[in-house]
Amino acid sequence: MGDGRLDEIIYYMGPASQQGSATISGLDVTSAVTLAQVQPNATYLVFTGVVATSGAPAIGSKSSFVTSRATTGFTLNVDVAPGVGTSVTVAWVLFPSAV
Repeated sequence: MGDGRLDEIIYYMGPASQQGSATISGLDVTSAVTLAQVQPNATYLVFTGVVATSGAPAIGSKSSFVTSRATTGFTLNVDVAPGVGTSVTVAWVLFPSAV
């Protein structure tokens, strides 16, 4: 996954409970993620990273983050829309809360 830094973080944190990816295209800046396994609380951690692009996405569209964490899912975001005819694929890994 990516350049290895995320793999190293995952190695030190232990096994993730869920992972996946979503593609954000065109003028969109978000993608809703529905979790396959409902979490006991919304204090889990999610690491994200852009792992693929299509076309020449706008500067800032490769910066990803998570909002709206809930027990059933969350929203993936990019700082800037990729632009018409382009897309970014954001991979995510969820680590359950220890609390």
